[in-house]
Parts: sequence; structure tokens; C-alpha cells
Amino acid sequence: MVGRALSAGSDLVGQYGVGNALERGVDILNDRKQGMSPEWRKEWEDAFEIAQNEAKEHFFRCPRCKHYVCEADWNEQDNLCVECAPRENVELTAIRAERMVDEMRDKAENANVFKGNIEKANFMS
Repeated sequence: MVGRALSAGSDLVGQYGVGNALERGVDILNDRKQGMSPEWRKEWEDAFEIAQNEAKEHFFRCPRCKHYVCEADWNEQDNLCVECAPRENVELTAIRAERMVDEMRDKAENANVFKGNIEKANFMS
């Protein structure tokens, strides 16, 4: 149940953003709980609260842009999201790769390639 709640929450975050995701999530979850017993609802609410608390540990709010991002998009050294503070090693690697491709293109453009005509030889005469 916890896994399903986390999965639904991550889908909502991806589609609607965090603020809208919470509103939409509450609507969906309320629809799913209609007709269930009070015991079931209590157990469900407890499990959902546990799932929310577990998920919160994996998201950070950037103090600069105010967006919530997952661990993969968080620059832990600068305590900002990678949009506001790109990781130095990632950017450096990307710049090196771009430079390497540019140099390969320059070499290919300046390469001496034969462009003359080759005539067909007649060996039968």
C-alpha cells in the first residue's frame, strides 16, 4: 500500500508540480476512500502518512528558486538545485565533450580528400 501511494504521489508531482499535485492527490484519494469501512480508512490514512514522511526524505526545496527536486537534481555541496548551481564536474565533463566534438568536426572539414575524376580504363583494346 505504501509503495502504491508513493508511486501515485511521484506521478502527480511529475504531471502537475508539487502544489497542484497535493490538491489533485487529495481529490483522488478521497474518491478512492468512499464506501470503505472506518477501520480501513484509519489504516489507510496511517499508511499514507508513513509513505509521505518516507518520500519527504528524498526531496529538497531549493532556497533560491523555491522548486522541489529529488536527490538526483540536488547539488549537495552548494545546497541548491542543479538548475541554480550546476555540479562543477558534470559541467566540466560536458564542456570537454563539446570541445572534442568541435575539434573532430574541424579536422574532418580540413581533411584532404580526393575530389578528382577517375576515368574508366579500357583494357580490352
